[in-house]
Amino acid sequence: METTFPKVKKLSHREAQVMCLVCNGFNNRHISEELGICEGTVKNHLEVIYYKLRARDRANAVYIWGTQMGMDKFRMIVQ
Repeated sequence: METTFPKVKKLSHREAQVMCLVCNGFNNRHISEELGICEGTVKNHLEVIYYKLRARDRANAVYIWGTQMGMDKFRMIVQ
């Protein structure tokens, strides 16, 4: 039985970058260093991402986004 999710709002380019790093195991500090933004900005992006994906937490966001985008997106290069 395949799990389906309600339609979610599309992530911005920056939000998708954050999610790619989250999916690759980066914590907030490492994401901020990788993207050259403040750690607080990462937290803000994650709050918006959780809302858009209707996720309750980080792990749930990874599962929802990964399921919808396909596992190949987890290894996407952040540009």
